[in-house]
Amino acid sequence: MSHRRVQRMARFAICGRAESDCSMLSLVGIEGRALELPATSAEPQVGDVVSGTVVGMMQDGAFVEVGAKSWALLPTANASLVPVTSVTQVLKIGQEISAKVIAVGVGSKVPGDLVATQIVLSLAELQRADAWNEAERAMTGEEGTVCIFKVTVLEVKPWGATVLTKDGLQGMILNRDLGAKAGDVGMVGTQIETLLLSIKPENKDIEFPMRPDEFPLVFSYKSIATRALAEALTEGMVVEAKIVQLLAGSMEVVLNDVQCTIKKMDMSGMQSFNIADLFMEGEIIKAFVVSADEIAGVRLSTRLLEAKRGQILTDKATVFANAEEQAKKALVKVTKEKRGFEAVLGDTFGEELPAGKAKKAVSSSQVVDDSDDDKQF
Repeated sequence: MSHRRVQRMARFAICGRAESDCSMLSLVGIEGRALELPATSAEPQVGDVVSGTVVGMMQDGAFVEVGAKSWALLPTANASLVPVTSVTQVLKIGQEISAKVIAVGVGSKVPGDLVATQIVLSLAELQRADAWNEAERAMTGEEGTVCIFKVTVLEVKPWGATVLTKDGLQGMILNRDLGAKAGDVGMVGTQIETLLLSIKPENKDIEFPMRPDEFPLVFSYKSIATRALAEALTEGMVVEAKIVQLLAGSMEVVLNDVQCTIKKMDMSGMQSFNIADLFMEGEIIKAFVVSADEIAGVRLSTRLLEAKRGQILTDKATVFANAEEQAKKALVKVTKEKRGFEAVLGDTFGEELPAGKAKKAVSSSQVVDDSDDDKQF
């Protein structure tokens, strides 16, 4: 019997319809050779999105029925954009799904079926597209979206931290945007709220980013933490903070796990001093809350706790001991100066001040620089 006749018989026997309507099948022919039948336009192609029903599961993935007697494999690695160890974590028998075809004609994974081929599907590909769409919409400020993302910290590196969004997109946070949490390995495995700073579309397809410039999403933890801190503080409060770094013109302090900067001009009414001679890293200090804004951040001052200019340089202990009492006087002074400042603006611009003008608080330097005597308040 000719090989062509064997093929024809196999096609009609298996497909039960005209030769041109057969889908791609691998058969063992009468002569013992695998016969590959021609594909038709009805067979899903790579890139197509197909619907199907989960009909079986195994260690390596799930079997999906995508048509009458048509089977596809959904590998565990493709079952979710968020890493899973088993398809049972995201699927169940009988579940209807839509997935993307990523391969056709792949060797069957069905035990005992050594010559058949099948389609390979991916849920992760569709999830990735949806996740990117959400991130891009948030970045552009589209109505109904927010730039705040809850992420899981995967690893702490010398330059920052790598994170994963709840939708499975990879991102990173630089040390400067981790604030007080920079280098904190205790964050690994925890979920934190972050602000999406930027998107790098050119890095979308980098599967295993390593360097900071290879990650597609850039987040900030410090921005969200600062917002929360600003909401909890009010102008005139006295707070305790820990000094974590001394610099030439400022020092970094941590308040409620949020890193803030105190400039030298806000430390004392007298400016002729060395910061390292006045404070030390690890020291707990008290500070006056000059302003607390969700966008501008938190501004702190030890200067406004001085009863007279330069007092903190010679009697720091007394300044901190009387901090709460002195803060009340400072707040009265700041409030009075602020109202006078706003009145001047009102006279200049009329009753309706330009956007943002009325919200600007008088700085500590404006409060204390107008006195020539030793008494500050």
